[in-house]
Amino acid sequence: MDNIFLNLEKPATAACWDGAPEIIAISGANLAELENRLKGVAEKFTASPSANYLTEFAADSRACFSPGHACRLLWVVESPDEGLQGIHAAMDHLKQTQTACWNLKNIFYGENDCPGKLAFVFPGQGSQYLHMGQDLVRCFPEAMQTLMEANPIVDGNRKLTDAIYPLNATEAQASLEERLRSTDIAQPAIGAVSLAMMKVIRRFDIKPDATCGHSYGEISALYSGGFFDERTFLSLSAARGKYMADAGNAGEKGGMLAVKAPLDRIQSLIAASSLDLVLANRNSPDQGVLSGPTGAIEQMRDICKENRVRAMVLPVSAAFHSRLVKDAAVPFREKLNAVEFAPGGI
Repeated sequence: MDNIFLNLEKPATAACWDGAPEIIAISGANLAELENRLKGVAEKFTASPSANYLTEFAADSRACFSPGHACRLLWVVESPDEGLQGIHAAMDHLKQTQTACWNLKNIFYGENDCPGKLAFVFPGQGSQYLHMGQDLVRCFPEAMQTLMEANPIVDGNRKLTDAIYPLNATEAQASLEERLRSTDIAQPAIGAVSLAMMKVIRRFDIKPDATCGHSYGEISALYSGGFFDERTFLSLSAARGKYMADAGNAGEKGGMLAVKAPLDRIQSLIAASSLDLVLANRNSPDQGVLSGPTGAIEQMRDICKENRVRAMVLPVSAAFHSRLVKDAAVPFREKLNAVEFAPGGI
């Protein structure tokens, strides 16, 4: 892994231009204050348009940025030459529009004197992908340490990091993706990366007012909310993945199909088809996910195509939230019964 994770000990706030994009953030209690700060920055950039000044200013701007300010502007600078251009573009657009929120390519502006509360939303299985979280793991030592400590939670001699960040360049991409998609690997892998991201966010003293998660992500949300400790979180993640994988291996694994249509229409398609499918996930009023045997999933995909309904088979290894994985519930409940939940203030 040494050839993947680089510059682990460099402080996150250090200013050093290495060709990577810089993030500059400016805030003000009101629009006039923010515009004055932008004007001052433009004057300094004109006097010192060097790359060193850009990185130093970017680091200082992030340190001084206040999310409590009513007016907030951020832009991503991909080269030193773009610094002054971005400032002028932001200043011009602020004068030309009265819109409270807008974006121009890499420039983002938001105005709200009552920012509200912050919620963390955690993903479930199907959101995994090769090299997920790699940039954060490269830059933040706590993220790297989290992944290394999570390695032993899977059974056997397998390592989570080998599945997430494979080193075998000769192995086919599809084979690597299938290995990570395996339920007993995907769930603890998503959990470990989510945990690493939580630690990075914690470094910047960002805390949620509420947490929630989809499917497996419920466990991440409970940990983030302070309901149990890190060891319990990793243990539950590995157990849930293992029990669901074992249930899926008992016979027909099945699959899942995301359908872009109103939920009542999706239910009508299921009823009309008489297929052994359930509407497992109600993600929004016009998007749901079906779960069931592989053959039924493929038939419904064709039915959706005939009815001009967008549908996509999800990259999962079983028919989650359906009868095909129900055998995982009993052993996982026993595992949960041994856990002491301690709800906090989140």
